[in-house]
Amino acid sequence: INAARDLTGVKFWQRNYYEHIIRSEESLAQLRTYIEQNPQKWQHDQLHPQNPSKW
Repeated sequence: INAARDLTGVKFWQRNYYEHIIRSEESLAQLRTYIEQNPQKWQHDQLHPQNPSKW
């Protein structure tokens, strides 16, 4: 992915990334909320590419 985007050395996956199996409607709703709201929090994330000193 980094080679295709010409981003050698930039972390792509966050530490402790894992897959999740959706087993209920409630779990699906929670994940949808996370997916919708997470981009708004990205600028403040310690692993944001523009904040390498916080890695």
